[in-house]
Amino acid sequence: MDCIICDNIADEIGSHLIPASLIKSCVGNRYSEESYNIDSKTANVDVYFGRDNLKNKSTKQKQNHYTRDNVLCKTCEKKLADLESKFAREFLNKFRIEKYNNNFEIYYSKIGHEIFKPKKLTNEEILAYFYSIVYRFCKVYEIEDNYSYLDSNDLLVVKKFLKSFLYQDFQEDCLEDIQEFKILINFNKYSDKGKFIATSNELKDPHIFYFCEAIVILFTKKTDEKAEELFGEILNTIKQESTKIVVGPEMLYESMSDKIARILANDFITNAVNIITDLNKKPYELNLIEFNTLFSKYNDGIDTSALTKAFDELKKKYSS
Repeated sequence: MDCIICDNIADEIGSHLIPASLIKSCVGNRYSEESYNIDSKTANVDVYFGRDNLKNKSTKQKQNHYTRDNVLCKTCEKKLADLESKFAREFLNKFRIEKYNNNFEIYYSKIGHEIFKPKKLTNEEILAYFYSIVYRFCKVYEIEDNYSYLDSNDLLVVKKFLKSFLYQDFQEDCLEDIQEFKILINFNKYSDKGKFIATSNELKDPHIFYFCEAIVILFTKKTDEKAEELFGEILNTIKQESTKIVVGPEMLYESMSDKIARILANDFITNAVNIITDLNKKPYELNLIEFNTLFSKYNDGIDTSALTKAFDELKKKYSS
């Protein structure tokens, strides 16, 4: 297989689709991971424990949810690793610690967004960091499931930019294409507990990607008046001198997290109830009532473990 960035032989093993430093609060440290991949389409849950996790009782080697073999070459892997290390060192490890505030230009937008502009990272470095994650995430889905959350033309634009950035060989058309994209980067300065690693085909124009600690909103088309009114002051383009990273208020991160939680929960419930309906031949509406009753029993909010418990109980009940 060819490297998804440079088209040389993809000979690297264990490439992270999302940097371990960015998702460790969701899945744990490298080799000690505990992650739950919930497929809302099939209402299935796959559990992964890293090799050093004490819960790992299996002798079989299982696919880490967020790493893949043979998608990158060793050179692209090394260049991305260097970029990710620098971002972790200059932003992830410092932006919540007050003594490092001098490393950032800090100000508030007109409508109250708390903005950090890193002084020791260039705009190109930060945008390449996030574009590389979006690209790897989407490209692997395209390869494995024949579905990508970004259009193929948009993926190609990102690929050309990444290759040019990593190898410092910028072509004029590459920058012309990527400069039409706009990206919003949101972290929660007030908590290091990320929530989701996900996206949805419902989240288009703009696309929204949840990478645990970071939420990325990507506009690949021209922003309309409403988008400019809501986000214009905090969007980033490749033409800027520095990058605006939104770190507060906490409510912004929480409201966007709630959006994906409701989408995933609704998708899971719809497909889970359809499966139960196939098993017991009862009307969908009756099964939905029974499912929601069980869901309420296990949880009083939106919680994926409660969804799976309710589904597993009904599936066991009607499969026997």
